[in-house]
Order: sequence, then C-alpha cells, then structure tokens
Amino acid sequence: MIDLTKLDLEKIFGISKGTEGMKRNQTKFVRAEIFEEAMEEYSDGQLHYVGDTKNGADFLDNDGVFYESKGMDGMFSKRKHNNTQTKSIVLKNFRKQVTKIDQTFSYMLLWDTKSYSFGWCTWDACIKNLVINGATATTCVDLSDVTMVAENVEPEDMGDFDAEFQKLKERFIKGELSKKSKTKEEK
Repeated sequence: MIDLTKLDLEKIFGISKGTEGMKRNQTKFVRAEIFEEAMEEYSDGQLHYVGDTKNGADFLDNDGVFYESKGMDGMFSKRKHNNTQTKSIVLKNFRKQVTKIDQTFSYMLLWDTKSYSFGWCTWDACIKNLVINGATATTCVDLSDVTMVAENVEPEDMGDFDAEFQKLKERFIKGELSKKSKTKEEK
C-alpha cells in the first residue's frame, strides 16, 4: 500500500473542482481521465496511471499493486442503509451479461468530490455488498470498512478547465488549430 499522506490532496481536489463543469454526459469520461492523471501527477511518484490500458484498475504502484479509483459527489453522505454505507458505486460495467467478477485491484481509492474527502478500502470490502445486475456490478461499501485519510480538504485553485476546453473546442471547430486552415478572409 502506498503512503497516502504523500498525496497532494489540495491539488487533486483542485483538479476536481476545476473540472466541475464537465459533469455532463459528453465530457464526464474526459473529466475522469483528467482527475486520474492528476492523481498520478500528485502522488509523489507512487502511482502510475494504467486506466487507459488495464481493464478493471486505474493505477499500479511501485510494488506492482493495482488500485481502482471512484469519485462522486456525496460518496460518504451516509444516506444508504441507515447511514452505514457509501453511495452506490458502479464497480464494473461489462457491456454483456455476467454472473461473477474477477479481482482486478487490491485497493479502492474513494473520493467525495462534494465534501472534498478521501478514503480507501480493500477489494474484500468492495465485494462484500456486491450486486450483479446483468452487465453491471455495483456495490455500497460499509463505512466501517473505509479508512478515511482526509475530510473537508480545501482545494487549491487550479483554474476552470471546462471554460478553457470550451474555448479550445470553438477554435478547433473554426479550423483555427490547423496550420493549413485559412480563415474566411484569407480564402
């Protein structure tokens, strides 16, 4: 297990806050990738992002241990099952019918992107309340199985990525990013 106290949580949650505008369906996967790459960047060299190549894990540490990362607003809001579990977490989405899941990580990193709180749990804690419904495996982790690392972190101001993304998208659509593209006046 990595030393979670070495994560720069202010910057990681700053990335989360700076991408809040990207929660819509079209951009939420880009937001997740940015957030996960930020975790690697601010892990003090402990985590290596593998989410784009490894099925069922987001990070590999220096000892060969795999981690999954899940974040959502209100992760620890304590509304499930008499305030004893996290919100429901989509553990796997297979896009086909399944009856069981294989272990693909040892630890899950849990991020509450509303209260800016962070904790972790083991694979065994994740599957304790596992529900497989066709192609999707979900779980609610017992809060007693979550080790909280930090609560109510003050995010560092990392800027507004969505605003910059929108400007870049507009420039791209107008052909302003291509060296070969000419403006209407040049044509």
